[in-house]
Amino acid sequence: MEGEPGPEVFDERREKLKAICRPWLLRVRIRRDIVPLMKDIEELFNYTSTFIKAMEILPEDTQIYTEVEITKIKELYAETVEWKNTTAKAEAALKPYEDPVLKPDELKQKIVGLNREVQYLLNKAKTAKPKKPKTDKKKSEKKANDTTTIPPVDKTEIGRAHV
Repeated sequence: MEGEPGPEVFDERREKLKAICRPWLLRVRIRRDIVPLMKDIEELFNYTSTFIKAMEILPEDTQIYTEVEITKIKELYAETVEWKNTTAKAEAALKPYEDPVLKPDELKQKIVGLNREVQYLLNKAKTAKPKKPKTDKKKSEKKANDTTTIPPVDKTEIGRAHV
């Protein structure tokens, strides 16, 4: 066939089209992957904020978490929320043809980091033994000294009372 270009011409054009489309297809895939991850991180934020509130409500004498653990989870939560809000705002300001700022891998790392801390504290709550109530020595001594004896009950007297 004389007027038709050879296969090498088509291969060359196909490679050029791939090179042109690659960044566009990558942006589409990244934006498509972000949607479920954003939903997951919002659910994790809800869960974490509820967990933090529950930790704060615990009375001092039954608190199983140290002050360091409470501070750490609060800081990690605040840091993750701040990161998500700033990157989501920057992402919204982008034009459709610009590369995304919010990457799925970074979002997954943030989700895993926050979830790991929450799960650690949750497992600690599951395995923690309740603290023994503090008793005063005076009260325990008083109970030890107060030995009132109950006289034994005579079974014959029980039977007579009903007759």
